[in-house]
Amino acid sequence: MQGNPSTDNDAPTSEKVPPPQPPANAKHTARTRAAGWRKRPQTNRHGLPLIAEGDDLQRRFEGDLETDSPADQAPPDQPNRSDDCTLRDKNGIPVLDHCRDLGRLMAASGDAEASPEEWSQDLQASLAHDARTLMKRKTGGIYPTRKLTLQERLKRYPRVQGQLDLHGATAMKAQQRTEAYVRTAHADGLFTLRIIVGKGLHSESGAVLPDVVEDRLIQLKRDGLVLAYRWEKGVKRKSGAVIVYLVPPL
Repeated sequence: MQGNPSTDNDAPTSEKVPPPQPPANAKHTARTRAAGWRKRPQTNRHGLPLIAEGDDLQRRFEGDLETDSPADQAPPDQPNRSDDCTLRDKNGIPVLDHCRDLGRLMAASGDAEASPEEWSQDLQASLAHDARTLMKRKTGGIYPTRKLTLQERLKRYPRVQGQLDLHGATAMKAQQRTEAYVRTAHADGLFTLRIIVGKGLHSESGAVLPDVVEDRLIQLKRDGLVLAYRWEKGVKRKSGAVIVYLVPPL
């Protein structure tokens, strides 16, 4: 009698257990151990010391103070020469190198502390040295005033304050009236005048008064009464009036 094949093998079948898988970083760990443990660099690429999370800052700084300063021990590749301590940049500012200890330069001794009265006096002396005081000392109290240009002076003049109409006047009469009017206005303290000379549209020989009045204004400018004049439309032949700027009376 043939038995049941499922019961022929009375020994229990053991389940296959998969082999243990290495950790994900096993290859990296083996590679690191093969190459040797690399110590963490103590300084960065700028030469500044690196501080780990577990470092005690107080002990770290106390240890730095107990060590010798860079000025006492120069690196072997940089010999301690006299010219090394006088390095300057392109602006003439001294460069801090291995010959100078920044901590010693910035440290102040206990005797250097000043009283509040001395601080107050130093502050007042510092505030007293302003630009005006320095300029006064340099120039002896005399400040040279800048001379204004003609355009700057004319911008300060007011609008037209008086007007003279020379329509119908002869050349001789126009010269006399122009001179008398300018002198009277200057004596009265006026600054800006308008003299109407016309365009000569109704004259057969053209406008005569513009040339006559301009000659008289040039003479009054030489006498020190007229500062400048300009034609109202920029061109003498197209303008029927001239603007006169008088010299301010003293």
